[in-house]
Amino acid sequence: MPRVDSFLLIAAVSIAFIHSLAPDHYVPVSAIGRSRKWSLSRTLTFSLIAASMHVASSAALGLSAFLGMNVLGLATLIESHSPHILIAFGLFYALLSHFKPHRHAHAASLTALLLILGVSPCIPLVPLTLSAKSIPEALTVIITFSATTILTILALTYISYRAYRPPGIAEKEDVVSGLIIALTGLVTWFLETAHRRVCLQAKVAPRPQPPFS
Repeated sequence: MPRVDSFLLIAAVSIAFIHSLAPDHYVPVSAIGRSRKWSLSRTLTFSLIAASMHVASSAALGLSAFLGMNVLGLATLIESHSPHILIAFGLFYALLSHFKPHRHAHAASLTALLLILGVSPCIPLVPLTLSAKSIPEALTVIITFSATTILTILALTYISYRAYRPPGIAEKEDVVSGLIIALTGLVTWFLETAHRRVCLQAKVAPRPQPPFS
């Protein structure tokens, strides 16, 4: 068992937990599961697959950065556009469900949703991985981050699945679910935009000058 900085592990668990609270990690799965009348176990299985793909792409990004590969720009680009893709998917799914409610079309849509949720990496894992002093320590950080992320997403999927009751509007649950997914993407975009704006203001804010002696 490699020696790992305890502060680094605490940071990995904390950041993974906070990162997983973003609604785009679990609300789309719960909404789709409820509207398609999936069982809880099937919904959690879908969530597990999406979460595993998400942490796998994040782990690949973190290891690549640790090994000196310049992939952060591409990953940041993907992450910044994921809310827009989620909005577009939600609207497309709602329109598809309204005009063409066929099972095979929904199967293709579910595959697309799985890719949207799974391929977008978690950028905060990169600085955590780069803080490691060796590959074994980096792998331990990645495993800790990944396990926390998956468990948190599954727990929130369970809670939101239990809490959400799709309205019975003339069998238009799928349309409502698509609109909820689009709204989730919009909320995620708003939160990320506000976060970037705060970070930018913090960077350009003038530093306090020391008092004259």
